[in-house]
Amino acid sequence: MERRLHRLGDHLPVNALGLRLGENTLYTFTGGADGGNPLRLVTDGRNLYGVNIGGGCSGPNCPHGIQGAGASTVFMLSPSNGNWTHTVIRDFEGLYDAGITIDTAGSLYVAVDCGGLYSNGYVFKLTPSGGTRIYTDLYDFQGGNNGSWPWAVSVDQQGNVFGTTTNENVFEISP
Repeated sequence: MERRLHRLGDHLPVNALGLRLGENTLYTFTGGADGGNPLRLVTDGRNLYGVNIGGGCSGPNCPHGIQGAGASTVFMLSPSNGNWTHTVIRDFEGLYDAGITIDTAGSLYVAVDCGGLYSNGYVFKLTPSGGTRIYTDLYDFQGGNNGSWPWAVSVDQQGNVFGTTTNENVFEISP
């Protein structure tokens, strides 16, 4: 099958989300409470879910207890009447990198490169429940041979979480 690149202005086919293929700006982050520096995206077939580093809520009035610098967000972009609506799902502590994936039940798994109990990164899960999401800390990296600074994450159908760390480890977290 021949693949052809289209220039802007050419007729572009429509993708599964109803957008013309090509570059469209869906949302521009402000770096404030909505977050900044988007890094990764996944989709459930309708909505886009992502992580960004920077922005988000930090300080004594934050709903998730993020204190000081290093706030970031898990966000959702939802199509609505030809536009995209941005929603912050959760603020989290993380400075440089994070990964995200989604399972068939719609749970989001996030690997964060720093922060957590030992300040070496952590993995958490956000499970949908009645219009909100339940936060579960799955693992806090301790450093050394245990690994540190996770940034990629994947999940299989049995709920096993796999990922990589920046210090050459591949990990598995079993349910």
